[in-house]
Amino acid sequence: MKKLSIILFVTLFVISFVACSDKKDEKSNENNSNNNTTSKNTSTTQATNVAYEPDKVVATARIEPEAKIAKLSSEVSGLIKKVYVKTGDVVKKGDILIELSSELESQQVAQNQSFTQVKISSKAEIEANIYLEQTKLGNAKQKYERLKTAFGKGAETQQNLDNAELDYKSIQKNIEKLQKQILTNASEMAENQIKINIANIQLQRRFIKAPSNGIILSINLSEGNAVLAYSDLIEFAPESPINAVCEVDELFANDIKVGQIAYIRAVGRTEKLAEGTVILTSPYLKKKSLFSDASNDLDDRRVREVRIRLTNPKDLLFGMRVEGVIATKE
Repeated sequence: MKKLSIILFVTLFVISFVACSDKKDEKSNENNSNNNTTSKNTSTTQATNVAYEPDKVVATARIEPEAKIAKLSSEVSGLIKKVYVKTGDVVKKGDILIELSSELESQQVAQNQSFTQVKISSKAEIEANIYLEQTKLGNAKQKYERLKTAFGKGAETQQNLDNAELDYKSIQKNIEKLQKQILTNASEMAENQIKINIANIQLQRRFIKAPSNGIILSINLSEGNAVLAYSDLIEFAPESPINAVCEVDELFANDIKVGQIAYIRAVGRTEKLAEGTVILTSPYLKKKSLFSDASNDLDDRRVREVRIRLTNPKDLLFGMRVEGVIATKE
C-alpha cells in the first residue's frame, strides 16, 4: 500500500511538470509571434520611411535654401593674397571674398591705361594744330582771293598770285594730314580700349566675389594657400526662402499636391518647428538621396522629392534633419 502511494505521487508530479512546460512553451511561442509582428511592422515603417498618421504623410526632410547651396570656385589658379570673409559671415552681392595675387594683371592694366593717356594727349595736340592750320588757311584764302582780284586788274604779278595759291593749298594738305592723324589716333585708342577691357577682365578674375546676397557656410583658406582653377573653395547659401526638402515614399507619392499645408518637426518629436506650404513635387521617382548613409536604407525603395517653403523658420540649420508632415486632406 505504501509503495502504491509513492507511485501515485511520482505520477502526479510528472504530469504536473509536463503541463507547466507546455504552458511555458505556448507563452514563449506567443511572445515570439508578437515580436515577429512588431519587427515586421517596424521594418515596414522603415521601408516606407513614413509614419502612419490619419490624413497626413510624414517623410524625412532636410533644411536647405530654396536657391540651393552653391560651391564657389576661382576661374584661375593662383596664390591667395587675402581672405576677406570667414564662416558665418553675411555678405552682399559683389563683395570680395578672396583675392588672388595679381601683380602681372595689374601691371598690364596700368600699361594699357598709360598708353591711352599718351594717345589722349596726342589727340589734344593734333586738334590744337588743326585749329592753328585752319586759322592760317582762312588768312591764306583771303590773301589768295585779294591777289587774284588785284591780278585781274593788273595790279599784281603772276608770281605773287602763284605763291599765294601754293601757300593756300599747302595749308589745306597739312590740315588733311592732321585729320588723318586724328583718325589713326582714334583707331589706336579703340584698339587699346579692347586691351584695357581684356586686362581688366583678367584682373577681375583674380577676385572671387559673392554672386548674390547670402551667407558663408564654410571656408577654410589662408593667405599664401595655392588654389586650382574651378576647385571648390567656399560653400555659400544664397539669400532665399528656406525649404524643407522631403523624400516621400512611392506608396504615398500621388497623395502630395502643390499648395498643401505642411509643417516640420524634429525627428521623433511632435512640436512644430515651422509651418509652410508645398511648392514643388517632382515629376518622377528616384532613389533615396537624403541621409542615404543610414544603416536601415533599402535601395529598392523609390521616393518623390517634395519641397515645402517654410513661412516662419527660426533657429533652423542648413542640412538639419527633420520630418515633414504634409496634410493630404483639408
